[in-house]
Amino acid sequence: MSASDPGVRGGADELASGGEPGGRHVPPWVWRVAGLVALGVAVALAGPGLLSGQNGGRGRVPSPTPTANAVVPPVLAAPVPRLGWAPRGSLMGSDFAAAAAGRFRQDRTDVDRLLWAGWLDTKDRVAVVAYLPSPDTYSDGIEVAALRVGPDDDPARAAVVGFGAVHGPDGAVGIAWRGSDSRARLLVIGAPATLDLQVSPVVDYHRDGSISRRWRHVRARDGVVVVDLGPRVDPAIVVRPTDASSDARPFVVDVPGPTTTAEDIEIPGSHDDRYAGPPADRLVDGVALALRPLFDLHDVAARVIWDGQIASGRGSRLPALSGRGALVWVRRHDGPVFQVFVYVNGAGALQSYAANPVPWAVGDRLPYTFSTFEDSAPLYVLNPSGPGSVTVTPALGKARQVGLDGNGVGTLMPDANTGATYAGARVVVHDRTGRPVLTSRLVDPGTVDAFGLYL
Repeated sequence: MSASDPGVRGGADELASGGEPGGRHVPPWVWRVAGLVALGVAVALAGPGLLSGQNGGRGRVPSPTPTANAVVPPVLAAPVPRLGWAPRGSLMGSDFAAAAAGRFRQDRTDVDRLLWAGWLDTKDRVAVVAYLPSPDTYSDGIEVAALRVGPDDDPARAAVVGFGAVHGPDGAVGIAWRGSDSRARLLVIGAPATLDLQVSPVVDYHRDGSISRRWRHVRARDGVVVVDLGPRVDPAIVVRPTDASSDARPFVVDVPGPTTTAEDIEIPGSHDDRYAGPPADRLVDGVALALRPLFDLHDVAARVIWDGQIASGRGSRLPALSGRGALVWVRRHDGPVFQVFVYVNGAGALQSYAANPVPWAVGDRLPYTFSTFEDSAPLYVLNPSGPGSVTVTPALGKARQVGLDGNGVGTLMPDANTGATYAGARVVVHDRTGRPVLTSRLVDPGTVDAFGLYL
């Protein structure tokens, strides 16, 4: 990977962008996706599979109104019923379906039924299975899995892939693959009824740092649909009901792709003699982790624009903690620019924050805010341009001028867990002489969340 000079140098720039980068223990998109569904992309970066579907099957037993003499019984979750969907697909009853069922049962003994067996394209066949709910536990839906078989492959040797759970009889789940023709195909399966969905395979990035999505309407007459998404697809795609008032949950589907490791990627600046950020291999891992839901690190130019050691807070009876961080400028091959912050604390734990899209022209100079949000952890502003000062004006509240040390670090708040938010705040950067050299806005995570429901 090489990094070319991205940016404008010199005078003050008036630019609008989204918001307050970093500053969260977990990347903002993870929380938003978790609000929709347990996102496998994020979990796949740090763990497995996507959960998707509807909120059914999780009713609770109401408690009586307590009185002076009443004993309130414990509230228990209702057991999850078996999934009663009728099997579907052009290959149901075929030798392939029988072999696939055997392969599923070889993998697990709690297989309930085949839900679908059919063609993914003109070459590959797919089978989908539902598992039995556990008789002695309460779970959040019915697990489902799939296997895919190429034209010359043996179903008995196919890999079984768990890809989520169905929540209630009207839920839906999806799984995607890339074919030998490099085109991505999405399989969505729901109840045997008309299913109206919108699918968004890519995020559109704009020069001012804002983002948007285009949605494609999909209708399945019998509750199953295979969608050819074409060759240009993000690693994580969003599926939502066409009817915004529907009780069905939006969900995210992971599109398998290459795995990025420190063995084949180098981020310029991370091997310099004066570099003071996380170890180079941990830095690559952290940047790849943040980018993976959006695009692959092989597809970008990147370089370190800030690095150093900063305090991360302290416990009530613990000494002050510190760690090493690095802010990385990232530019995708077609132009969009991002900032990614990676932090390794004193215990060696890696924290990787969201890849925030920023204005393309100033992505290498835009200040970044960061806190670990541990006890007594400050909210820092990190300025890639180095020492001087910044004036930050939030949407509500007074402007605040913050001095920057020799490494471009200033403290916006002594305790990040109290006080106002600076997401989307107007920021003016001054050099050592007090001359303004940049006017822009800090990132607002709410406006650059690629998995927001209403993009």
